[in-house]
Amino acid sequence: MTVLHFTYKSATAMEKAQETVSDERAPIQKLYHEFGDMTSLHGMRRAVSSNKCWIRGIWTLLVLVGAGLALYQFISIVREFQTSPVSTVVSIKYQPRLEFPAVTLCNLNPIRLSKASQAIKDLVNGTETLEQQNAKLEELLSENSTEEKMLMGHSMEDMLIDCKFNGNVCSAKDFSYIYNHKYVNCFTFGYTHSSNNHTRYTTRTGPINGLIMELDIQQFDYIPLTPTAGVKVLLHPDSETPFPEDGGLIVGPGFVTSIAATKVESRRQPFPEGSCVKDTDSKESAYNTIFSSYGHSYSDNACKKTCYQKKVFKSCNCCDTDYPCLKKVLLDDMNVLDDTAQGKNAPYIPICNSSNVESMKCTSQVEKSFWTQDLGCASQCPPACDQIRYSTVISTGVWPSTHFIRHFIRKINESFSYRNTSNDYIANNFLKIQIYYEVLNYVLIETYPAYDWNKLLSDIGGQLGLWLGCSLLTVIEISQLGLEILVSLTRKLIRMRRAVSNYDDNGNAN
Repeated sequence: MTVLHFTYKSATAMEKAQETVSDERAPIQKLYHEFGDMTSLHGMRRAVSSNKCWIRGIWTLLVLVGAGLALYQFISIVREFQTSPVSTVVSIKYQPRLEFPAVTLCNLNPIRLSKASQAIKDLVNGTETLEQQNAKLEELLSENSTEEKMLMGHSMEDMLIDCKFNGNVCSAKDFSYIYNHKYVNCFTFGYTHSSNNHTRYTTRTGPINGLIMELDIQQFDYIPLTPTAGVKVLLHPDSETPFPEDGGLIVGPGFVTSIAATKVESRRQPFPEGSCVKDTDSKESAYNTIFSSYGHSYSDNACKKTCYQKKVFKSCNCCDTDYPCLKKVLLDDMNVLDDTAQGKNAPYIPICNSSNVESMKCTSQVEKSFWTQDLGCASQCPPACDQIRYSTVISTGVWPSTHFIRHFIRKINESFSYRNTSNDYIANNFLKIQIYYEVLNYVLIETYPAYDWNKLLSDIGGQLGLWLGCSLLTVIEISQLGLEILVSLTRKLIRMRRAVSNYDDNGNAN
């Protein structure tokens, strides 16, 4: 009973306090009417100050509907902004002086029969099926070092008959050697990273002002496992690692092939508008590739091959012979440093041995997962933010022609007396390549944020103005009203507490 009596007396004191506070004029109602009379928010004045009740009801409903629609549009605009959309602008720029692309050449025949090891000669002359011979050839080549395979492949000195760039004579010394796991010996014209080369530019269009080469592919020395005769030609920026096994053009003997190039430059937006790697990011360990030791810039293809080599090292404790085995890159990846891999103090990283059944089985499984995209390398390797590609238009013609062949034979006999100059040999081994700019324009593809802060604020302001007639000053007015209501409620609460303290438990004033 004592507890019930205490509660009743406390409630009585609270009622007295509320009566005292209610005697004062309600400030919130006053603020509401003042806001309705003075605000720039359309429709609010009619909803508050109209004399007729039904008019106030209609305008109140209209204001609430407008506020709801404005809120819906606001949420839609913010969601679209969060998706970070981009717009793509394609423009054609004129440049009177264009940097000439690097040109990588590879003979489609990886090993010369005359320089092959006895084991390879015995293999290609055997009776096994083509698939079995190709598989064993890969095993035999993996047992040789890069230097040994380089000596067995075609050399630029032996293949190059004539070379001119911008009308000036060039030679095999202007080509840099690059090892490729598929074609073995490849050669690049125009590498700035080589001491023999410097950046080359062209100021005029047409074949005479480009790169012209006459080559002898030495088809007589092909191994029987090579199905196609010719060279692979790849145009790429001089700062980028070439991968002729993944792209390029095949040029066959007996023809002159004209390759008219057009430079296409892409500039993508980094996060959050896009997903690409900037030049500064490519120096970080996450995007450092096994080809970086050659001075090459980042590319998504180089990143994917690096990812594959890391997976081989992590799973098989060795490096695939097809790609460089750069210890710093492989060991800097924290995902590699686990109990299955060698530590950073390892003196060297072993090469996967083709004679080891378990090693070959492991690398084959990783390679299969790589091609089926189960390794996740594609998602780990976004494209570069700044990228240059070359679109090409190809035209061919029989070369040398029937009546010109005697002049060509005379030139060959004067310069290379040891070469075969029969008509059949020329038709099956000699080819001519012309690489040039068709125009001195280049295509620029740029992406821009389609939704920046200016457009976001403009769209929000437009929707608020459409549905409510609201501006920034109106928002400040509403904020002021909210602040005044908060202050009024705080004051009312303080007065109520003071009023309660002025009455005893029986409701009598102290």
